[in-house]
Amino acid sequence: MTWNYQILHHPDGNYALHEVFVDEDESALPHSWTSDAVDFSGETPAAIITSLANALADARKMPVLRIVTDADGAEQLEKVTKP
Repeated sequence: MTWNYQILHHPDGNYALHEVFVDEDESALPHSWTSDAVDFSGETPAAIITSLANALADARKMPVLRIVTDADGAEQLEKVTKP
């Protein structure tokens, strides 16, 4: 399993940056994500800057995903065609 930062479109209409988790086959949609948006903190200012740079790089290259609720009430992700 790997993870990256990705922008998620929430049911309330807002967008937020989350950590999302994918299986080794990264062509599939993520199977889980952090419940809260990312909050950057670190032991040094340089550590925060590095985390922000990594998050920005991921956000630019990864597609925006929408959180949707299926018929059973479970949340899942789908690709957004137009953010």
